[in-house]
Amino acid sequence: MTFFQIKADFLSCVILALVVMVICFGCSRSSPNRPRFVDPLAKLKTDLGMLEVDNGRYPTTAESLEVLLKKPSDPSITNWHGPYLAAGELKDRWGHGYIYRCPGVHNAAGYDLYSMGPDGKADTDDDIGNWATVASNP
Repeated sequence: MTFFQIKADFLSCVILALVVMVICFGCSRSSPNRPRFVDPLAKLKTDLGMLEVDNGRYPTTAESLEVLLKKPSDPSITNWHGPYLAAGELKDRWGHGYIYRCPGVHNAAGYDLYSMGPDGKADTDDDIGNWATVASNP
């Protein structure tokens, strides 16, 4: 047996071991037992982005998120390709409607989109919004 044959056999064993490990353990770096954070606003932000690409602007506060469900009567919306989502997607996991403002208070150049959180009250600490928050020190 030559050096190259030994090296090829060793390399074959290493590759086989890696394939077996991937099959047995998967290639995911996250543990299935550890909960993953899922942005509850992600789908709405994507849908708003699609509407903005189609029509050149985000809906106004008055148009609200309803423009994602049905075409508004505003003649400036000429390239509406909706509905962009289902009606049930306008409620958060606590059953409250999402709050939308454009232009936003927190995002003056864009829009504010947020869930009132489990307490169902706007502008409280449990709100989940699309703006950066500064953590307070206890």
